[in-house]
Amino acid sequence: MTDTTSDGSPSKHLLFSFNEVVRALGGVSKLAKLTDCSRSSVWNWRKAGVFPPRHYRVMRDVLFEQGYVADLRLWAFTGSEKPPATIDVAA
Repeated sequence: MTDTTSDGSPSKHLLFSFNEVVRALGGVSKLAKLTDCSRSSVWNWRKAGVFPPRHYRVMRDVLFEQGYVADLRLWAFTGSEKPPATIDVAA
C-alpha cells in the first residue's frame, strides 16, 4: 500500500543529506550526467556538502518524479540568489 497525503496524492520521501540525494539520483556518474558536469565536480560538491544552486531545478524535478523531496538547505543559495521556494524542502 502506498502512503498518500490528505488530498490523496502519493506522499514523498524526504531527503535531508547530500548523500541521500546523490543515491536517489542514481549515484555520482548519473548526477554528473544529469547536471552536465564532470564526476570530479560532483565529488567536489560532496566535499563542500552542498549542491550548486544552478542545478536545483533539474535535480528537484527528477527527485520529485521519483517520489522524493530534498531539504532546500542542501543547495548553496546565497543572499543574492533567491531559492525558488519558501519552504525548506525542494519541490
